[in-house]
Amino acid sequence: MADEISNPSEPPSDDAPLNGKRRRGWRRTLFIIILILASFVVYAFAFAKTDVSLEEIQSETRQEQLFRILRALARPDLIRYDKEDLVVTTDVFIPCNGTTPSPGTPDQSGATISVTPSCASPGEMMTVNGTGFEVGKSVTIDFVPKSDFDIVLPEGRADVLDDGTFSLTFEAPLRETEEPQQVKATTQTNVGSWTNRVIVWTDTNGNGVQDPASLPESDEPLSMFALALPEFKVRSPGGVTLVDKNYNVLDFISWGGSFEATTGSGNGLISRDIAIDPFSVDNGDSIQMTGTGSTPEDFVWSGPVASTFGVRNTGQEFADPGSRSVLFFNEVAFESDENQTIEIAGEPGASTDDMSMIFFDATDGTQYKIIRLADKTDLSPRLSDNALSTWDRIVETVMLALLATTVGTILAVPLSFLAAKNLMRDVMVPIINLSLSIIALPIGFSIGLRASRWATSLRSFTDANIVTLALALVVLIALVWAILRWTFPAEDVEKPGLGLRSLRSGALILTAFIVLIASYVVANLLILIGELIEDLAPFIGFMGNFVIKLGEITEIGIPVFSSLVGAFALALAASKFGYFLFTRFSYRTLNVTTLIASGVAGAVVGIGVGSIIDWFYQVENPTVTLYVPAAIGAVFGMILSVKALRKGESQNIGLTIYYMARTVFNGLRSIEPLVMVIIFVVWVGIGPFAGALALALHTTAALAKLYSEQVESINTGPLEAVRATGATRLQTVIYAVVPQIIPPYISFTMYRWDINVRMSTIIGFAGGGGIGFLLQQNINLLQYRAAAAQMLAIAIVVASMDYISSRLRERIV
Repeated sequence: MADEISNPSEPPSDDAPLNGKRRRGWRRTLFIIILILASFVVYAFAFAKTDVSLEEIQSETRQEQLFRILRALARPDLIRYDKEDLVVTTDVFIPCNGTTPSPGTPDQSGATISVTPSCASPGEMMTVNGTGFEVGKSVTIDFVPKSDFDIVLPEGRADVLDDGTFSLTFEAPLRETEEPQQVKATTQTNVGSWTNRVIVWTDTNGNGVQDPASLPESDEPLSMFALALPEFKVRSPGGVTLVDKNYNVLDFISWGGSFEATTGSGNGLISRDIAIDPFSVDNGDSIQMTGTGSTPEDFVWSGPVASTFGVRNTGQEFADPGSRSVLFFNEVAFESDENQTIEIAGEPGASTDDMSMIFFDATDGTQYKIIRLADKTDLSPRLSDNALSTWDRIVETVMLALLATTVGTILAVPLSFLAAKNLMRDVMVPIINLSLSIIALPIGFSIGLRASRWATSLRSFTDANIVTLALALVVLIALVWAILRWTFPAEDVEKPGLGLRSLRSGALILTAFIVLIASYVVANLLILIGELIEDLAPFIGFMGNFVIKLGEITEIGIPVFSSLVGAFALALAASKFGYFLFTRFSYRTLNVTTLIASGVAGAVVGIGVGSIIDWFYQVENPTVTLYVPAAIGAVFGMILSVKALRKGESQNIGLTIYYMARTVFNGLRSIEPLVMVIIFVVWVGIGPFAGALALALHTTAALAKLYSEQVESINTGPLEAVRATGATRLQTVIYAVVPQIIPPYISFTMYRWDINVRMSTIIGFAGGGGIGFLLQQNINLLQYRAAAAQMLAIAIVVASMDYISSRLRERIV
């Protein structure tokens, strides 16, 4: 005590905390310096790996190409104007001969050109000046020499300035003559305007005549349309078919004898010989059909006689064809390659649009010439073909995303519960139950598959018509209802015995089999109903096709569903049988049984893994893919069983399923749909279906993860409260989990649809359909104005979908 008083402890120094702060400050400063240097090194490496270079940016060629592309993208190809040539000419002399050439005559639009000097020797420079041209147009300058042939020498192009003028200097060509020659300026002007649209036609068949798109109206039962053929060599012996837009043959005549067509739409058909040479007619004559009737078989060919193109033939009387639709050849004349005419007879007003004549060579039956009957008429201006294609593909894109989102959501909702850790970590199963379930899975799968095959063979007697299928379905439903009423009575008077319980179990199995048969009947019924809708109401044929596809999907999905139900049903029964063994076997017997069952279950898993490896790598060695995996699996299963029996605990199968589900979902999410679609394109072909499948698979994995994380973040209070009441696991999910996850599930689904719309715009780059396929095609062809239309459509759709989905989330969530 005295020592403590005589040697009091020294007060703490104020320098110690200060030194600690200084050390921490130096460490922090050093850490920041190291972090800055590390960041500098990382970004320097990134610049090197990405080849960052500013030299190309400053290249004039690159800039010119960039500006050209940007200007093209700023003018999307949405509107189509038909064009007409505006041609202005003026005379010049080469060489000068003392004569002043006459000035050029102004075009009706006021455009005119002049050449300075108006005469020159070959090799001298001449300048073309134009005035009164439309601003922004490009003018083509040509020199037209004096010649007996149609010769045009291009001299260059010039852009019209803001004042409507242009100027171009060219070298006088070596074309000397005393007569005046011409310089021609050509530019194209738009036909019509949105306030004054003009009807224009395209000479589709090249005969120089505007041909109507339908037969003339007439008071007679049939009317005629004569088509002047374009100049080409009609072969003899030969023939010609008349086909509709689907290339169905309406009539098939020949000259020089009958023959069988070997190619095209007439493949396998025998021609009807007219028995008269149509090349033997004189000017003004033709070969005609005579007689009375309304179909080709009612008439006979005769002639040559004076042609009657456009009116009823001499000696021909028409009868009313009734409800039949008829179109046939009625008159033919092949005077020369330049004067060839074929007349068609049919119902007045019948459409000839999209119809064609196909000419055949009788020596080998092959086709060699296709001629459209009607010319194409349009309005100018109008929406361009690219705009219409863009609209069609953007609708396809949105529908592709809708189907992918729907399928992905349906699959992701149940799978998300398997990937929710808070629900799966309490799932414990005794080792014997787990082993018996694993053994039962492949057996149940095989039973379910065989049951579906047997069901499809037994329902064949119902493949008659819609009425028979409907009656069979009603009978099957009534039978199922009756069996279920007997199996599950409202109240049992006394506890059912073993025999009655066995009968009820058998009745349930019979009910499941009847449901399989009924499912196949429903599939056939849907297919027949869809075909009926397509036949009776072609204008809503897409609805019929939808019903048909539902039937086909049902028929394909039944074996899969039956196999899965069989597998899980038998696995559940095997698990319950494991609980039964607990009450019947002694402890030692139960352990031995568990050890054997675990070994067999491990062997089953090993065989499954080996089979998968054999399928992928085609080892084709049973020792490697069957016996060794089975032995390893059996040993592993028995070791796991011994460990579980020694600790006396159940297996946490829930966490195993959780980690497996998360691994699969993460693996699928890591592969972009753009890569997935390559596999599906090989499977189902190029088109939107492949894209929908790829997006659906990725959507399933992405939504399952989002949904499961939402389940994991729910309030545990309701969950524990429901569990405290003694509710089953299914009841816990329904009453404690589902009410909390519905709003975020809806929000996630809408957000995913938004993502799928954006993804589906580019999935076409790999053949997955949608607007991406069209966009890639136009970019590859350097058609940037066409590509700009697709980019504009994508931007509008994505922006619209973002707005719509946000509004829906506000109102629903």
